[in-house]
Amino acid sequence: MSTWERVVVTAFGPVGGDTVNASECLLRHLEAHLPERLAPWRECIALEYLPAAEGPREELDRQAADLLARHGPALYLLTGQAAGRARFSLEQLAVNRYQGRPITEDGPPAYLADVPGWAELPEALRRAGIPARASRDPGEGACNHLLYTLLHAASREGVGLRAGLLHIPLTPEQAARSGDLPSWPTAFVAAGVRALLERLLAHLPRAGAAGAPWAGARLVRLDHWVLPVTDLERSARFYTRVLGMDLRVDARGRYALHFGRHRIDLRPHPDVTLPQARRTEPGATDLCLLTDQPLPRFIAHLMNEGVAVEEGPVQREGAEGVLLSVYFRDPDGNLLEVANRIGRRAAGR
Repeated sequence: MSTWERVVVTAFGPVGGDTVNASECLLRHLEAHLPERLAPWRECIALEYLPAAEGPREELDRQAADLLARHGPALYLLTGQAAGRARFSLEQLAVNRYQGRPITEDGPPAYLADVPGWAELPEALRRAGIPARASRDPGEGACNHLLYTLLHAASREGVGLRAGLLHIPLTPEQAARSGDLPSWPTAFVAAGVRALLERLLAHLPRAGAAGAPWAGARLVRLDHWVLPVTDLERSARFYTRVLGMDLRVDARGRYALHFGRHRIDLRPHPDVTLPQARRTEPGATDLCLLTDQPLPRFIAHLMNEGVAVEEGPVQREGAEGVLLSVYFRDPDGNLLEVANRIGRRAAGR
């Protein structure tokens, strides 16, 4: 089952002094002309306009971070214009380059695009009358930057997303201003993208002949969990100092530890709050947490904090791939595993 719940289609603003971007025109057309056959999926499709299509890398980093904050785990279909191309280009990879410099110093040279059936989609589009090809030339612009940044987040931070980049031809108006380059009418581009969307949406859980979305149970991610502790202050100090979590105390005096998009609620034991688990006991929990900090550096931090390493570093199998893990305990004896994800799960496993 997919870990994402929607398809996010993105487009960029103008570049090089132009007044429009072909992908921006595409997005507006999709917004105004979603076909009836996609109507049941309307709530599963998000259209996102990203104004910055060039400029400082820091601005593009913020734009990508904002996109992730809004949508998190999703399937991202990125679109951008490619002057001189006369067909759809489904980019098969993202490279660690933006305007001649690395996007990130700690990332690999490239990531493969990660979309269900992405390599086979060009042939499917051609059979539908849409000229398309698989490309391994994503360029070094904002489109490639966004794809690489998303795939890097998936690899290093464990964000359960999928992402691919589609380069489209210029609009006829743009081509005429740029020296009569290859171009497609926006309506034709939109028809091809709608065909792509139909195939991508088919990977969402669905049931019944009508294919209505969200039939049956559908879980997306873990939101928070409750940890019984013998000493609130001692546990709060440990998790903030050793694991860098953010402690927040609400008006009722309830302790919550925040990290990333998750929360751990600390509850004194015994606790009279209802409802609660039938059996609660400090020290009976086993948690695995992911870090983007290199594990040797994290282990050195544990040693500096006087925390004994129980085991590690060792390889373990995680929910989405291979982990490099270290094990230690909190003040109540709960077993904590902190890990780097070092490999993605192979398709079909």
